Amino acid sequence: MRAIESCIEDSMDLGGSEKALIASANLSGSGDSEVSGAWPLLGQGTANSAEKTPLRLIASIVALARSVREHLSDPQSSHRQIAVGFLSVSFFVFIGKFAGAAKEMVVAWRYGVGETIDAYVFVFNMVNWPIAVWFNVMSTVLIPLFVRLRAEDAVGLRVFRAELYGVTALAGAALAALVGALLSWTPFLAEASGLAPGATRIAHEIVWPLALCIPLALPISVLACETMAQRRHGNTLLEGVPALTLCFAVLLMGAWPAAALSYGTLAGFCAQFGIMLWYLSCFDSIPRLRIGFSAFAWRPFRGVIATIVVAQIVNTLAAVIDPFWGARLGEGVIAAMSYANRMLALLVGMGALAIGRAMLPVLSGLECGDGPQRYRLSRLWASGLFALGAVCAAVIWISAPLLVRLVFERGAFIAADTARVTEFLRWGLLQLPFYFGSLVWASQLNAARAYQLLFFGALGNLCVKVGGNEVASRLIGADGLYLATACMYCFSFIFYWFGARRMTER
Repeated sequence: MRAIESCIEDSMDLGGSEKALIASANLSGSGDSEVSGAWPLLGQGTANSAEKTPLRLIASIVALARSVREHLSDPQSSHRQIAVGFLSVSFFVFIGKFAGAAKEMVVAWRYGVGETIDAYVFVFNMVNWPIAVWFNVMSTVLIPLFVRLRAEDAVGLRVFRAELYGVTALAGAALAALVGALLSWTPFLAEASGLAPGATRIAHEIVWPLALCIPLALPISVLACETMAQRRHGNTLLEGVPALTLCFAVLLMGAWPAAALSYGTLAGFCAQFGIMLWYLSCFDSIPRLRIGFSAFAWRPFRGVIATIVVAQIVNTLAAVIDPFWGARLGEGVIAAMSYANRMLALLVGMGALAIGRAMLPVLSGLECGDGPQRYRLSRLWASGLFALGAVCAAVIWISAPLLVRLVFERGAFIAADTARVTEFLRWGLLQLPFYFGSLVWASQLNAARAYQLLFFGALGNLCVKVGGNEVASRLIGADGLYLATACMYCFSFIFYWFGARRMTER
């Protein structure tokens, strides 16, 4: 019993989702001392004479290279496990995002920027919101839990898995009915959404096919958590299946855009669910559904799960509100933002998604180090990822017109649409450095169980985003929505940084 309680408590130390980059908070102590030990040489060199600076720089590089080589040659090293996982997930993420890019190219060629895409993106974002919340919560709790239960309580794990899938099936059916009823409600689509009349009519047609994706997506999330807990990252590759299926649907049913987009998306989730079941069955058994909460693994985190759910709802809500502002800024704005966001998603996925999924299973089996050690590691990772985000933003900023033209400009997607998407993409790049850095500081707070601080940070993010949208959209139009997002992540970066620093100083 106590082992399971400890398992649940440890699971709460790790932050969820694709934003679980939450990186090196739990890395081994030896890695911290070796890697960080090389850096002081750089600082010492600046204080000495100019003649000694090159020698100290060379010594720093040699020490760092030696540390990296030692970790890579040690199969038990957490750094090596994370690096291997990162490369695997990065490769799968790239393939999945490539499939998504192919789908976007076909959709842009068929439908361009107009009311059909506005309606589809708006409804899909509303449907995807509970899916994102569910996945974030499940990945936060289940991955560490599965890791420990497999080692300590195999019998309890079987009961827990059966009940978990039963609860997931019920939750999927209930959420599908609720979301479908809300989006089918005429006053919501006609008034609250801000969609144009033509887009509203199309949205009505595609609500229920897209809502039916929820009962499929929720168990897919649990299946993904199971595979990631076993350090198998094939689920990341399978995330490209819905995009490929939708791509073929648009090619075959392009004359019926509403049906192609909605039923193609539903077919994609069906295909992914079936393949995920087969993939898990290759190395583990598929449990039979069981309704109930008799497994002891449910009990310890019942009081904490509410805080995590509320925090994830607030976090994901900040990304859902943009379509409401975009719909009021003119026809095609939501569609153009969707194309720009798809290109941004590649950078975000390669960073947060790949690193987070590679590290979380490894960190789940480690004990947290002391506060100062976690802070030093977090500071190193946050600095490096902030710099990486800045470099990526600068490179993509310069090449944005060419990239958008190569990916999208064909068929119904004309040169004017290219200019519009390029402008959105460039404004969206402002968020990258702050986003990457804030994920690391959020990991530091998760490792310290600072759930209240994380909640207030998420609440502050939402306030900054809503206020920024209202002010910036009035001043500079649709570009202001991306500026507000950059301000939100800047606030997150600073807030979590100071929070982690204050906790360490105590």
